[in-house]
Amino acid sequence: MGACCSAQYDDVADPAKQPVVVADIRSVAKTMLEQRSSGEKMKGGAAADLNLITPEIKAASSRHSTGGPSSCASGWGESSEDDGCTTFASLSINSETGIVSPEEFKKVISTKPSNFLTEVTVFSHNLQWWSLFGFKNGNKGSATRLLRATLPDIAGWQECEDVSRILGTQGLLADYRGIQGRFSLAFAYKFTDWDVIADGFEEVATDEEEQFSGPRGVIWARFRHRRSSKVVFAINHFGPMRVNSGGKAGGATTAGKIATVIYRCAQPGDGVVLFGTFNSQAQSRTVRHLERYLFKVWTGSVYGGIDHVFSSLPVDHAQNLSKGGSDHEAVAITFLL
Repeated sequence: MGACCSAQYDDVADPAKQPVVVADIRSVAKTMLEQRSSGEKMKGGAAADLNLITPEIKAASSRHSTGGPSSCASGWGESSEDDGCTTFASLSINSETGIVSPEEFKKVISTKPSNFLTEVTVFSHNLQWWSLFGFKNGNKGSATRLLRATLPDIAGWQECEDVSRILGTQGLLADYRGIQGRFSLAFAYKFTDWDVIADGFEEVATDEEEQFSGPRGVIWARFRHRRSSKVVFAINHFGPMRVNSGGKAGGATTAGKIATVIYRCAQPGDGVVLFGTFNSQAQSRTVRHLERYLFKVWTGSVYGGIDHVFSSLPVDHAQNLSKGGSDHEAVAITFLL
């Protein structure tokens, strides 16, 4: 979350009465699988009985550059007509708000049952860069050791200024490649098992004036599993300040913009995993609104629970990890794809 950690409650209905909700991973997984099998809907979450549609979505090769702003670009900072995302004109997006409704979202991002033959482990960690790599000079590789201990398929970091500082030691470059994105966000993936077939970024929020650092956004990538050809759409977010505000536009708008990036840039059949430091607790409008689009499968404990993982996929198991020298705990969750 950075140096300032005092929680604000402008975007919470009644914070004094709202307990921090930390998802019971096995309970959520069991419920999701049961409801997928029965075709029921998960209360407060995404619908399990959905129909796939196939919009005109163009595939793109991955390019990692460092140019100016882009909207769902194929590389960091590049805008391209062949960017892997569908144009607004061809989608059912509200013309006034630019945001997709949960109902339209669920027509593309399906939670229907699958054969679930592939497991994918996703790792998320906020590094508190200014402290871990500033004052502590890397803390003797503590963040790298966390990654080394779990060896996930896909990893994402928030407050990460240089992913090579994580991957450049302890032999990780033999198995991983990094993608340094905008907004202090980064990915790494096990390139021996996965290929990047498209990636990009988009601004989704701006900090409030009281704790202003600038724009906040997401980075995303479509990872294709080499053996099964199944695709994970991973999206990493570092949310706006103040805590629970949702930024200048509010939590519902920020959540809607994140969902719209997924709607435009994922393809039918992709398994979606959204994770990061949202700077919003479980009862904030940001989180509650995102639960209209995807299942919330994990919430962290620091600062009242501002780190979250959402997905369209069922969870097999999760591992809560240490802080690795940061002020946020890391998590590794294995999904069924």
